[in-house]
Amino acid sequence: MSSSSSSSSLLTALSTTSSSALTPFLATFRRVFGSPQIADGLRILLVGFALEGARCVCGGAWRVVAGVFTSTAHLESPDESFEWVMAWLEAQPRWSSSADFHVSVPRSIGADDTSTAVVRYLPSYDRPQWLTYHGWPLRVSRSRQGLEGSHASSSGREAQRESLTITAFTLSCSVLPRLIEQAREVYLQTSQSRLVVHMADQYGNWRRLASKPHRSLASVVLPRGVKERLRADAQEFLDSEEWYAARGTPYRRGYLLYGTPGSGKSSTIHALASELRLEVYVVSLSLKGLDDAVLADLTTSTPSRCILLFEDLDAAFSSRSGLSSSAQSPSNSSVTLSGLLNAIDGVAAQEGRLLFATSNYADRLDLALSRPGRIDVKIEYTHASRSQAAELFRRFYPPSRSREEKEEEEALQLADAFAAGVPEGRLSVSQLQGYLMLWKDKPRAAVAGLREWIREELGE
Repeated sequence: MSSSSSSSSLLTALSTTSSSALTPFLATFRRVFGSPQIADGLRILLVGFALEGARCVCGGAWRVVAGVFTSTAHLESPDESFEWVMAWLEAQPRWSSSADFHVSVPRSIGADDTSTAVVRYLPSYDRPQWLTYHGWPLRVSRSRQGLEGSHASSSGREAQRESLTITAFTLSCSVLPRLIEQAREVYLQTSQSRLVVHMADQYGNWRRLASKPHRSLASVVLPRGVKERLRADAQEFLDSEEWYAARGTPYRRGYLLYGTPGSGKSSTIHALASELRLEVYVVSLSLKGLDDAVLADLTTSTPSRCILLFEDLDAAFSSRSGLSSSAQSPSNSSVTLSGLLNAIDGVAAQEGRLLFATSNYADRLDLALSRPGRIDVKIEYTHASRSQAAELFRRFYPPSRSREEKEEEEALQLADAFAAGVPEGRLSVSQLQGYLMLWKDKPRAAVAGLREWIREELGE
């Protein structure tokens, strides 16, 4: 009895002691956490924890659902599939009606008039757009990023690539492949019905310009036999891949069109591309910011069957043969001769394409550029001859089926009179064409006013 009572007394004493020790702490706890401000802060903190937990749970659930109920395709330039899908998207009304958009004005080669330029309205980068394909919802996002490990161009700008991410909300994995195949078919049909031109930029990307109707090679006015020889040579090359492979010869063909400005060099290339149904990839070597590495990226990313055009070859750099600095053409690019030679026939150079180069001053070109194997065919463009003037006149005023024989004879006589009034080798074809544009439906007036116009044009 005595031991149990002593134990009980001990416990009572300890309890009293501990209570008295905790009393200040409990009082402080009640005073702090009993404050309305602290209580509200705790409630907000608990709500934040709850919301973050719910977000994590919902995010995890969405990833699980998305992995089962969605299909995603990633496309990057300059892959051809990127071009197919971009062309398909631009034909969709909702794609070009975004409230946040990027404006692009592709221009044709050498076009100075912007009144007829086609304006493209593309959704801004990293702004997802919602479309439908055969009833399936699509989420499409366009982005642009620098290439990992890429160099910066001479202008200090990093090489960049565009990409598309397309997510289809469907259980079927065949929706996006069907879309890409449909885009490919539409793109190829457009390419066959219209001439497609791509322009290089200083980032190493190819920009598709507005396509244009095909042009017949017969519409280009050149000296007799030049068009036929050029087309036959190009067609033979395209048909001879096995011949080149059997002999271990690099499957390349180069053409240099040089001479008088406005004599039809670019028109010849576009008409030949139309005849052969090839796309044209244009690099202006005087482009600001262009350097050897960017040029190499551009040339290696072209398809195997196309026309690669180097414009204004003489504008990039002059011959090493000793032209004075005053005779050299200024250039904004940093392309070197060795870089251009590697792009034409280096180890990584593309095969199977037709390489064209244009120059107004062929004598300024380095001999290493024009040797066989790099430039195989050279065609000089001069001022118009009288035979070219007569052909141009006949094309401006073609014979009508309703014409009588007498009217037909008069039309031929007018063409001969026009040609006789044109001084041999002093005016370009573009100058004569510009004059005839003033008299679209008035051939007699064109002949009558020719002498006075030539006197003003030549300053005589």
